[in-house]
Amino acid sequence: YAEKVADAVTKKKVGKLIDLGCGPGSYSAAILTRDKAATATLMDRAAAIKVARKIHKNQAVYNRLKFVSGDLFDDEFGVGYDTVLLSNIIHIYNTRENKTIFKKINKILEKGGRFILYDLFLKDSRIEPYDAALFAVTMLLYTKTGRSYTFSEVDSLLRNTGFARVKKTEIEYGSSLVEAIKI
Repeated sequence: YAEKVADAVTKKKVGKLIDLGCGPGSYSAAILTRDKAATATLMDRAAAIKVARKIHKNQAVYNRLKFVSGDLFDDEFGVGYDTVLLSNIIHIYNTRENKTIFKKINKILEKGGRFILYDLFLKDSRIEPYDAALFAVTMLLYTKTGRSYTFSEVDSLLRNTGFARVKKTEIEYGSSLVEAIKI
């Protein structure tokens, strides 16, 4: 879904982006392909960063990528970002852990900066969309504290950690992009 995510993110200027828990960096590479002025820091554990470097080494966006090994809880992210992307991460953690991450993200964003979450979000009924509901069962079975969240829960968590103007854009199969602005 990198192309669809990039289409949604680049409807506005991206600027200085950090992709936390970036995995192979596919979303950021697609974003930089569309927004030629944007730069991105890819941050994840060392093994993921090694893979991301290898994948993007011969791509045109490589010179606008910075690669950082780190942990969401133990390491600092830097400062002065215009956009933060956190994709397919919040379902791994409980509400308290996500609140910690959201507060750290708030500190690194410039005022008016965008925090973008991409994940599977449940409706308030918690039984749909179908793919998100099935994924919720997977999280219960295979993570220590993870679970799927409803948009309402994420909206509340964002507002309680210093964000406003929360907007959800459905991408496909239960996946949505949630954008919030640092106030």
